[in-house]
Amino acid sequence: MLDHLFVAQTSNYRWILGHWVREIRRRVPGKSRIWWLPISFSRENVLNRFLKSFPLPKAKSYFFPYPSIFQSYFERFPKSLSERAIVLYTHETEELGSLEMQVGLLNNARRVHFMCSLDRDRLILGGLDPERTRVVLGAIDNDCFKVEGVHRRKQSILLSSRFGPRKGFEYLPEIVEALPDWNFTILGVGWEAFLEESGLSSKGNVSFLPWSSHGRRILMSENLIFLSLSSLEGGPIPLIDALACGMYPITSNTGFARDVIEEGETGKILEFPLSAKNIVRAILEANPNEMRNIASVSSLSWDTLAKLYMADSYL
Repeated sequence: MLDHLFVAQTSNYRWILGHWVREIRRRVPGKSRIWWLPISFSRENVLNRFLKSFPLPKAKSYFFPYPSIFQSYFERFPKSLSERAIVLYTHETEELGSLEMQVGLLNNARRVHFMCSLDRDRLILGGLDPERTRVVLGAIDNDCFKVEGVHRRKQSILLSSRFGPRKGFEYLPEIVEALPDWNFTILGVGWEAFLEESGLSSKGNVSFLPWSSHGRRILMSENLIFLSLSSLEGGPIPLIDALACGMYPITSNTGFARDVIEEGETGKILEFPLSAKNIVRAILEANPNEMRNIASVSSLSWDTLAKLYMADSYL
């Protein structure tokens, strides 16, 4: 029998949650394994139903990076998973169902690890047992730090994310138009079509680079302001990366923004509804302090997350 089984989807292999399970597994004692699923649990087809019918390898403790994966297996094998599973709750999505359904499911987990207090508080209010919850936030990679000797540009803004409908991209053209003397850099995946269609690709002060850990470290060391305009997040993880590199974040009030930012001191939190006018004002009123921001997230490491996992595991 395994001591730890980490269950993850191959679609996340090269993204944040795939990285999450690999980093935790490296740090836990005993016999462990990552069980990669070549399917998406939000889709229903013959192949998915067939693969879901197989039980997981036996383990003393299970980790699920999505409630929907836990739900699929718990419905079939409740005795094996009840009180043995740690479930990571990244953020709310439609596939999780109603609040009542989520609470009913997660009260069968040993612990629910939330990336932010906003989601934890909402589910506790809906009936989730508080003793089953823990806010873990996230972790900063060992290679994400302020690079010595890299000059930080004064009027510079960085966005770092995968392109998607909840990322707030619709505000960007108006912000760029209002700040012609500022440089905007986008680090991520899938932005090319939007930049072309919006005309931003032809702007001399807008650039795009595919994501890489080296690019993240350099760009977060040389840019001044980190901008996140999402309508829904669990983190975002790039927010704590930016703080670790000394950037000043301006972010929508989503995910763990309120957990990691001291309003007006280490960053600015924007309330909904967002507007380009308010975003531009926040940029112009920013009060960066590199060393203060680096110190504010110094405890967010993979070692810390692994210790929290072990504290809550079945062992």
